[in-house]
Amino acid sequence: MDGKSLTLQMNSLNESLERWFCELEYRGFLNRNTIEKIPIADSLNCISANTVTAAISVPHFYSASVDGIAVLSSSTFSATATTPLTLKIGEDAQFIDTGMPILPGFDAVVPIEDVKLKSIEGVEITGSYAPWENVRPLGEEMAAQEVILPANHRIRSFDIAALFAGGHSHIDVVRKTRIGILPVGSALVPTGSIPAVGQAMETSSQILSNTVLQWGAHPILVDIVDENLVELSKKVDMIKSDVDLLCIIGGPSLGTALIADMLNRKGELICYGLQIKPGMSTCLGIIDDCPIIGLPGYAMSAYIAFNHFAKPVIYKKLGINAPDKKIFKAYLSRTVRSPEDVDEFIRASLGYVDNMPVAVPISRGANILMSLVRADGIIHISNKKSKIQAGELVNVELLRPRNDLKNKVFMAGSYDICFDILRNEILRQNPDIILYNSNVGSMRGLIALKAGFCHLSGIHFFDDETGEFNIPIVKMFLDDMPLILVNLLHRQLGFLVNKGNPKNILNFEDLTRPDVKLTNRIRGSGTRMILDYYLKKNKIEINRIKGYPDEAHTHLTLASAIASGHADVGLGISAAAKASNLDFIPLIPERMDFVIPKKYLNTYSIKSLLSIIGSEKFKKEISMLDGYSTEMTGNIVYEIG
Repeated sequence: MDGKSLTLQMNSLNESLERWFCELEYRGFLNRNTIEKIPIADSLNCISANTVTAAISVPHFYSASVDGIAVLSSSTFSATATTPLTLKIGEDAQFIDTGMPILPGFDAVVPIEDVKLKSIEGVEITGSYAPWENVRPLGEEMAAQEVILPANHRIRSFDIAALFAGGHSHIDVVRKTRIGILPVGSALVPTGSIPAVGQAMETSSQILSNTVLQWGAHPILVDIVDENLVELSKKVDMIKSDVDLLCIIGGPSLGTALIADMLNRKGELICYGLQIKPGMSTCLGIIDDCPIIGLPGYAMSAYIAFNHFAKPVIYKKLGINAPDKKIFKAYLSRTVRSPEDVDEFIRASLGYVDNMPVAVPISRGANILMSLVRADGIIHISNKKSKIQAGELVNVELLRPRNDLKNKVFMAGSYDICFDILRNEILRQNPDIILYNSNVGSMRGLIALKAGFCHLSGIHFFDDETGEFNIPIVKMFLDDMPLILVNLLHRQLGFLVNKGNPKNILNFEDLTRPDVKLTNRIRGSGTRMILDYYLKKNKIEINRIKGYPDEAHTHLTLASAIASGHADVGLGISAAAKASNLDFIPLIPERMDFVIPKKYLNTYSIKSLLSIIGSEKFKKEISMLDGYSTEMTGNIVYEIG
């Protein structure tokens, strides 16, 4: 009963979808939900079951549309500017306010600004009025028996107001599809708890439940159950009759293998293993009258599988079509390779560079929750393709409104912890500007800039021949591009080590000791180039360094690797050491600059960014970080063109 007796079948996505929905259709699980009568006040986002007509007319009487006097239109025909007409209040006219009913004997309203008071009882008008002029007729907004809402209509806030106005208090709706969400994992703790060592916060259920709400269904969150076949089976037996579909999120130890084993023993296992990435271990099955989806525990894997296999069920049971995907066509910023015969779904940051729509791939790790937070869309790489070239036009399914992409600033290159300060300050002063940094290293950042896939690049190249930072590489690589080099900061590079430096790592030669393991920065990063320069200077061969091939994408992830015990040392920045409670051994001062093409300097977003970099507030915040100085921050240090 360990959940490991089954092997992944690895069915294609299309084949799995077909088997799943054919089985559900055959068993009647996709039939429309029953109809229920609910208060209109509770009907937001529900689906109307029938056509709803007005019980009363709105307005249900003739009323004034302006303030003035009610008159009989035929009595005003003789009035002109030269021959004004005097009317007696109470007999020929009646003062009236907007919305008040028109009394019998009157059929028009003279606006108050066109009425001249002659006496307590008399008024004068200087123009004639047509029948029903300035009068709202009975049923102008809606007539009795007029259709307010059609059947199969998703009810919105103004629909609710119209239903009330039409004389209704309750409405028949299609019962919301009930989606059970059951997380599995002995080492998981619910949100709001503080996980101990060896435990993790369970968050995938939050993503799924809120997604269910957006789709117009009713999520039923179930408490975490231990990663145990008996306990899981008991919990499923308790809740399966209360839901239309049960989604079980696999635990960190056994994953979906435990769920597949349970489906195989207690019901019918339709599918176990998909040729999709992420979400490869998804399983599908039925126990009694309850369809069940077994989802991988990682957020991205769970979301992708849930989107494919749960969303259509929800809409089918509501009796309406799922909305069309909102697609953004963009040019891929860098080449992406994908496994053959696998449908892969890649998160992307989206925006415009020089009016060209651009898609920048984000980290592909299924376990990286923040990649979903930062993603603007998802690229589907078909199982027919193993590679998408940089510059290729791709379809991206939007995860956020298209309008949010207008003022995105793409930055590619090196990483520094102060980028978060810069991003926050931009959002504080200009909430419509989003700064996105692709941490690809200084060299790849310049390549992206030259290819037109970003607005600026953060670099810290050290030239061993001149002893100068950044300018020599920019002269060599971007000599034909009009640009400026703006200083962002100066900082110290050094060794990040555990508190107290237990292995007494003091110099580059210490990296070659057999008891010392390094974590490196990614290839193409300025930090790695500086490390390689000093290794070469000290005549140290990289194959003598344990862990040299291990790569961290940012200084913070490098620090985390050391703090977790994965490594003993890494070359990084002091702010990252402080963030992970490590010691810092300063070694090398360096300068970080922004490379910005001149064609972007007059754009709203870049002007805002440069204004913030040059501000005293930003400089003060950077200076408060360990190992940073801002004596040149905001200055142009080099210019081409």
